[in-house]
Amino acid sequence: MSASPPTKLPRRLRPLLACVLAGTLALSSSHASWWLPWKKEEAPQKPKQPGEDTTVAFQGNKAFSDKSLRASIEEQLQQIRKEGFTRPNIDDAAYYLSAFYQNNGYAEVVVTPEKDGLKLLLKIQEGPTFRLRKLTLVGNHSLPEKDVKSVLVSATTDRFDLDEKKLPFVLDDLQRGCSRLVDWYQLEGFLNAEVDMPKASFSADSKEADVSIEIHEGDRFGFGSVQINGSPSFEKATLLRVIDPQLKLPYNAPRVASIQSALQKFYNERAYFDASVEVSADPAEAGANCRVPVVIRVQAGQTYRFHGSEFKGLSRTQPSWMRERLLSLENQPYDPEKLESINRRLMASGLFSSLQIDPIPQPDHTLRLRVTAEESMARDIGFSLGYGSYEGVMFGIRASHRNLLGRGLHFSTELALSERTIALESTLANPWLFETPTEFISRAFIRTRYELGYDKREAGVRAEFSRKLLPHLRLATFAQTRTVEITQSDLSQADLGKTAYQVGTVGLSATLDKRNDPFHPTRGWIIGGLFDSNVLQNGNSFLRTTGRLGWHYPLPGDIGFAASARIGILSQTAQPPVDERFFLGGATTVRSFRERELGPHDSRPYPIGGSSYSLLNAELDFPLLQNLRGAFFYDTGSLSESGNKIPLSDFRSALGIGLRYALPVGPLRFDVGFNPDRKPSENWGAAHLSFGFAF
Repeated sequence: MSASPPTKLPRRLRPLLACVLAGTLALSSSHASWWLPWKKEEAPQKPKQPGEDTTVAFQGNKAFSDKSLRASIEEQLQQIRKEGFTRPNIDDAAYYLSAFYQNNGYAEVVVTPEKDGLKLLLKIQEGPTFRLRKLTLVGNHSLPEKDVKSVLVSATTDRFDLDEKKLPFVLDDLQRGCSRLVDWYQLEGFLNAEVDMPKASFSADSKEADVSIEIHEGDRFGFGSVQINGSPSFEKATLLRVIDPQLKLPYNAPRVASIQSALQKFYNERAYFDASVEVSADPAEAGANCRVPVVIRVQAGQTYRFHGSEFKGLSRTQPSWMRERLLSLENQPYDPEKLESINRRLMASGLFSSLQIDPIPQPDHTLRLRVTAEESMARDIGFSLGYGSYEGVMFGIRASHRNLLGRGLHFSTELALSERTIALESTLANPWLFETPTEFISRAFIRTRYELGYDKREAGVRAEFSRKLLPHLRLATFAQTRTVEITQSDLSQADLGKTAYQVGTVGLSATLDKRNDPFHPTRGWIIGGLFDSNVLQNGNSFLRTTGRLGWHYPLPGDIGFAASARIGILSQTAQPPVDERFFLGGATTVRSFRERELGPHDSRPYPIGGSSYSLLNAELDFPLLQNLRGAFFYDTGSLSESGNKIPLSDFRSALGIGLRYALPVGPLRFDVGFNPDRKPSENWGAAHLSFGFAF
């Protein structure tokens, strides 16, 4: 078979092909990476720095490694690499290396630089290290000597985590301490105070230093006569009562500003929106008694009232609803505290990512509120995944709408699954019921639970009304009805009680919370109590009373201490069903027992709960690594089958250790509790993995 002759390119396309080939060849030489992506362009060569080939070495260092010394003068080494061995760069390297040694207690260190071509050798004569043995003050008559000494060595203690009795002698630090001490004296009214530079003497073995510092306090200045000019609108005696606490203190410039702030706040709180207050006090005008006269100039102006509002940035939220939130201010005298309180509550609602309420003065001496808002996402879907020692693997999905109908209503539906529960719950909340600070929450739920010894199914609804009566006091009242059915049980009928019943509940709770943070408390206390009356469908009833007291206190070294006391009592006319009783043991009660396993058992043995309990917990937590903390804890509790009184005997205890890893939603806890007085039928203790705080 003969080959076919090659196809010839049409004549009119030959010039076009030649242009394409020429352009391609040109690109191949100048932009090869454009048409050959795998061929990399060569990076342009950077100009060589003058000191790039230089080296710096150390000689004579015994107390510190070369790596530590390089880190101490890293900035100077970079300058050498950039500019080379110039005389200023060499001197700086030697000076800052010497300063590093001196800051670590080597007061007689000598650093000698020797340059040899491209090499710089820093010869170090470390000398002895000195400990500050004694600090003597001369001339201090007014300030606590212990505090004065702490200020003098503060520059050293800021750098070293050492006891003040074991500090190195660092002359530069003591000189900085002298400057800080002068500032303190001036804040205490000693405007002409002087502190001499430290004088040091060294021990015979050249290991310890005694330092003497002389202080010249001078006269102490205070506030003198007060003159009030302008249009104050209040009697002088009234204004003097406002600033009297500051006038009794020594004179200093920040205190003059504090007097002005106190008067400005006084006028603003009394509806003087545009009041102008100026306070001056010149120490040069003080007489022989060192009393500085105070001159106050006040232009009170007119009182203002809130009237009207305007909104910017609202897309989902109805302006009428927002106007209702501000209705309590309408035609009321200007009060910045009330305005700030409303702003805080609106932000706490979660409806806004940012919110600013500005009072705008009007010609008729009213204030129109200009609200500028940036709304948060109204709808969201969240998923959760976890594990608990008792619950096992946990999974949850939650859908919510926090601004239903544009009126701030919160609605959510949540499905929770674990090895012990299947639960579906819907919640509707109105934080401003009937345009008042009363919060209303309603819930409807259906649950299936698999407890130790029995399974249950329940469904019910709950309505709750709560309100803050004081900044830290919240009261709540609630009503609930539930239908409960025990679907399977290994307990005897006597231990089980009723297996199918309805229960109606009406209750009241009160909480006084003085903790610094409700979610991650480190300081403060909380006390709370709950009382509810429960009526079963057959007429039997019982009263439930529970109470708690918690206390958090920070200790030095970022150590936290927490303690808690809890009680519960069922006052009943007949034995309540098993699911209405109290249970102890687990990650939040007595941690040497597994969940629910402390207290009375049947013959199986399954826990059958009790009608009263008392519980005490104490915990000490301390830092380990970044977000990881360790803990020691002690728990003790008692659970009794008889109600009507708090159990005060037969306590079971736990001694244990734990780990806490801080997460945004709370700590992940792992606790191991040991039973110090175990009975023959009890385990050595228990281990718990859980989220949140123990109490």
